[in-house]
This record gives sequence, C-alpha cells and structure tokens, in this order.
Amino acid sequence: MPTIEIISFEAKSMGLNQADFELKVEEENKLESHRSLFVDYLKIYNGVIIHLGNKDQIGDTFCWASDLIDWDSFPEKIIIPNINDPKKGLNQSINYKFMGKYREKINELLKIALNCSPIGKAAILTDYQFGPEKSNIENIISIKNFWKRHDENGLIFNTLYEYFE
Repeated sequence: MPTIEIISFEAKSMGLNQADFELKVEEENKLESHRSLFVDYLKIYNGVIIHLGNKDQIGDTFCWASDLIDWDSFPEKIIIPNINDPKKGLNQSINYKFMGKYREKINELLKIALNCSPIGKAAILTDYQFGPEKSNIENIISIKNFWKRHDENGLIFNTLYEYFE
C-alpha cells in the first residue's frame, strides 16, 4: 500500500479541517512520515506533514492512499513477493497518477502547504513497497510543473517532489 504525504517546510500549522475533504487528511507538526524511505531527509527540517489516506480510514491511526491512485493509468500486475525470489519485490510499479476525482483537493492541499511555509517551500512524496528500490528527491519547481509531469508521463513512486513559491 502506498503512502502519500505533503510537507510544508517550517510551517507551524496548516489548520486543515477533515470535513472539507473527501479523503483522509491527517496533519502533524513534526516531519515524520508513516514510512521510512525519506526519514534522513525529513529529520533535518521542521514543518508540518499531511498524511493523505483513503476516505474509509478517517478516524484510523494509519493512512494508506491506494484509493487515491489511478491504478489503470499504468496497468502493471503486482506480484506479492516471495522472499526467495528477488525478481518479484521492489521495482514492480514505477509510475502513477491520481484519480481524477481527487485532483482538485490534492491541488488545494499543495497550495495550502506552500502558502503556509514561511520559506516558500513544500513537497509531496510517496513511499510504496512495490515502487523503485532507490528513493529520489526532485526539484519540480512549481505546482504547475508538478501537474504537467503528472499529466504527461505520470509521477514516479518513491520520489519526493519539492516545489517553491
């Protein structure tokens, strides 16, 4: 299951209200991902992180974002790994796109994160066990460029996309 998180660097709060969103949004004022892929990167910063999750997880303590992903945009069959077969673990699913019905709210969250950052820096990341083995940090420059990449080629799992004001 993938996790999707949005970061507002050096922000104190984003003041999100769960009732405004049709997906789970969990705001924390300590930059700790629900997974460990970007732990070394995040521990050098302060700010707020939003964990995005499936609607049916509102009120739960975890966030899986599988319902936010358009799995049909890149039809790949994921094989549950056999620990004795290294060919069927990581690197099975590389690209993704968001479900169209969540695009507007995700875009709103990207803008809120940027506007709340006193240094004008925000990011969105994924951590997915079937994604690329090596994580990547990419400066995507702007929200506009983020959506352009999304629409043209899809985004890459296990990548943290930084964007600026």
